[in-house]
Amino acid sequence: MKKSIFRCLTTSSLILASSQSLAAIAPPTLPTVIGFSALGTATAGKPDLPANPATGGCPGPSAIYGTCYQEDGFLVGVVYEGGGEHIHSATVSGNKRAQYHADSTGIYIRAKDSSAFSLDSMDFFAPINAGNPIYGDNPTYTAYDNGNGGQYLVPEPISSSPDDTALLGDNEYWEILGFNSAANPGLAGATSDGTNYSTRVAYQTVANGFQGNLLLNEDFRNINAFWIHYHDFPRVPDIGISFGMQLDNVNISTAVPIPSAAWLLITGLAGIWTAAGKLRDRGEA
Repeated sequence: MKKSIFRCLTTSSLILASSQSLAAIAPPTLPTVIGFSALGTATAGKPDLPANPATGGCPGPSAIYGTCYQEDGFLVGVVYEGGGEHIHSATVSGNKRAQYHADSTGIYIRAKDSSAFSLDSMDFFAPINAGNPIYGDNPTYTAYDNGNGGQYLVPEPISSSPDDTALLGDNEYWEILGFNSAANPGLAGATSDGTNYSTRVAYQTVANGFQGNLLLNEDFRNINAFWIHYHDFPRVPDIGISFGMQLDNVNISTAVPIPSAAWLLITGLAGIWTAAGKLRDRGEA
């Protein structure tokens, strides 16, 4: 019992110390647009893990967790699974984008000081092609020897043409999750489904094949982090599937306290309703 109490006190002290340190870190200047202009060839930082309390940066050592990309007070990286998961940069017409495909756990972004923000829009590119083909609802799998006495399954695409989006299966889409906590360890855990988490407060899906500017729904107006990944794959795939998307021009502004405003509205309406009922009871309405 004493050990449990000690652990709780120790954990609370660490969280408090981390919060106090993070409070000293300058918040991002908002609004801003993350354009990935200096993103390196591969970025393996894990901003989903608790921040380094001294700097607000990704946890270290970098040899284990990798280094986050930083821009305008925000950290960009991947979700921790324990391996070499990473994102890339891609250059299109001289412009850099963040690129995520099937050797990764998605793209995770939060403020360096862990503060809340509003995710307003982004340029989202997931064209159907050989690297992001269509599998349909019931793909055929080919089994290969994995070299360890087991098999490695590879689904067979049915099309890599952008004209065939009508053939997309029900599960061929992207997910964007917003969280009310900057750090969210365990998102890629063995029992995680990639969709349902206690800290998730915003959610939106994007059809595979989408290309263009994406507006986020109202739930993203007050979040502390967001994560983009392919549906059904919160972890690096253990089958030979291919998918890929690119991200650019992430528009972020000051958080809007929608839940508080909504609560005040509800409280106000309830008060009016109660007052009206009392007037009716007294015959004054």
